[in-house]
Amino acid sequence: MTLNGPVMDLRCLVVLCLLCPGCGRSSPPVPELIPVTGFVTLNKKPLPHAAIAFHPKESGDSSFGRTDEQGKFILKYSNGSDGAVVGSHRVEIRTREEIVDAGGKVVSDRPEILPERYHNQSILNAEVDADHKELQFDLNN
Repeated sequence: MTLNGPVMDLRCLVVLCLLCPGCGRSSPPVPELIPVTGFVTLNKKPLPHAAIAFHPKESGDSSFGRTDEQGKFILKYSNGSDGAVVGSHRVEIRTREEIVDAGGKVVSDRPEILPERYHNQSILNAEVDADHKELQFDLNN
């Protein structure tokens, strides 16, 4: 017995769906996000090229950004959307950056100039909600 036409097409479709991981599954819903911008200063001067991370204390993924030459940052949620999850966050700011080329050679290694109290053992916190969309972090050595 040979199969052809619509019956064969239907069976192929069923087999493909069974073999395809994640078929029929939807991605988790994105929580409510608030656009967040702000400024980071070090010793009252803008801190350029610093990485900033907001880690929610309750639920949701983290948001990340990088300061520009004027110390300004814009946060992006883990899926690339603008903003951060509503609620309380632990904030980490760091300057160290290691850039590796395609061959595995380190081509740039910017040192960490901030004390651990701003990153590994961060004392920084932020509240994100409709009233707290632009934040200021004034750091000191």
